[in-house]
Amino acid sequence: MVEELNKLLEDLRKLEHIWSDEAKNPKDESGKMYAIGVSNGFRHAAIALNSIVKSYGKIQLNR
Repeated sequence: MVEELNKLLEDLRKLEHIWSDEAKNPKDESGKMYAIGVSNGFRHAAIALNSIVKSYGKIQLNR
């Protein structure tokens, strides 16, 4: 299970980087703001998932 969560975490980080790069080369201001928002959303999801993975690992060690 941890392996699948780590794969998802890696995918979220890749998506965050893709959208971050997109924000650097916008066609207009609204496109830039949209890309920044999407990038931030993936970053926050990755942070939350990272916390879950760490907590899950601690739970497994205590068993």
